Amino acid sequence: MLPTRSLFCVSHSSFTHLSPTDAGKPSMVDITRKTPTMRTAIAEATLNNVPRKNLKYLDRARELILSGSTAAAVGTYKLIPFCHPLDPLQVTTELQATDSDLLITATVSTNGKTGVEMEALAAVSYAALTAMHLLKADGVSGVRLRHKSGGKSGSVNYDENGHPV
Repeated sequence: MLPTRSLFCVSHSSFTHLSPTDAGKPSMVDITRKTPTMRTAIAEATLNNVPRKNLKYLDRARELILSGSTAAAVGTYKLIPFCHPLDPLQVTTELQATDSDLLITATVSTNGKTGVEMEALAAVSYAALTAMHLLKADGVSGVRLRHKSGGKSGSVNYDENGHPV
């Protein structure tokens, strides 16, 4: 069942994507007056229960997985409403296999006016989905932001529940 309370029934001070001039309608955040700073975000996900026989194909699948990750990071603004297009981005995705799981970590950086958290989360999510498709894993878990830096909030690390530490 869907919640009865609308996402847009929040105050302007707690939800940045509401128009200050158009009766609280959703809108892009105005970043025109912000100063560019170096921004980085790290996200991770785990691909669960990859069949052992398929893990041997990870080296062959790696290029496709990394391509999916980079494409998602660069195209995040096309996937998520009100995300600003960012250019250029540095995207690094790492894959670490265990006996039956695959830990995926994506790091996205840019020198810009807005953070790259959504880009890092998109990168790791698409890498996980691509790997799941190619390696026939049971599922994806633990998609989360692990770190962000830059901008007015500075450097922040997050625990496994998404809380700042």
